[in-house]
Amino acid sequence: MRYILLVIVAVLLIGVFSAILIGKIFSKKKSSPFSIQTLTADFHESYSEDELKFMDSLLLSGRFLHNDKNEVIFKGQFHFCADDTMLDGAIASLKEKTKGNISADTVQNLLAELVGTLYDNGNRKLQVVLYHNGETHVYNLPDLRRVINVVNGICMVHTVHALQNANMFHSSIEGKSGTPFYDRIKGQKVFMTWQPPQHDFAKGDTFGFHTLELDTPPAKHGAIPVFFKYESAKKYLEGIKDPRVQVAIVDLVELVKFVKGQFTVVVEPFTNYWVELDWPDQNK
Repeated sequence: MRYILLVIVAVLLIGVFSAILIGKIFSKKKSSPFSIQTLTADFHESYSEDELKFMDSLLLSGRFLHNDKNEVIFKGQFHFCADDTMLDGAIASLKEKTKGNISADTVQNLLAELVGTLYDNGNRKLQVVLYHNGETHVYNLPDLRRVINVVNGICMVHTVHALQNANMFHSSIEGKSGTPFYDRIKGQKVFMTWQPPQHDFAKGDTFGFHTLELDTPPAKHGAIPVFFKYESAKKYLEGIKDPRVQVAIVDLVELVKFVKGQFTVVVEPFTNYWVELDWPDQNK
């Protein structure tokens, strides 16, 4: 089961970012502090136009269409209405195509959550028919594995916002109510920028993170920016202008735990669905 979402979160903005990126260097005595893979300069994610437009729609909420048998995929298509003014027409159109009874789910759902659930249930390709802003869009997704990391990431940040609005985020992190938050998101991959060690984590070697300065409580502090798409991290890297800094892919939970007490991790900065993550202090 995926995360239960409580609310649709309004647009949020990051408090204050410093205009200068700050490099931080550590010396670690572990041979492999966490799993991280530096990507080569020729690495790229060649998303199709459909995939890019689809990922921009993942935060939409709406109602999915189904028949009397609770089937939601018709000839490889999943129908999702994010525009209530189009709902009756969408139902009538699909009813005509399938020659069966069609209705809409009774509650609003997040598109990312629904696609993620379909993926978990074995669907590896899909056409998403999206009814939005008075228009019908059909997104052809022949391999959902290409976008599932972004789908899962959107679900994760949306869950954080929902828990924050319900004043439950900190208790969820600490495991006071149900499965601890970080246990829920194990395996979530993100892209980050860093200066890798010269000797592949040899004993005493140094490496660096580029950080942003956040003006969030309790005081100004450094935060490591991470992204769900390689292209976003690459664009961020272009502003650093340091040939020693490279893009890497890392497990989000491992990173948050590793930099505990030094930095927080800010997910998808400069967007309206950013979140800041920190590992809980067990001594509190």
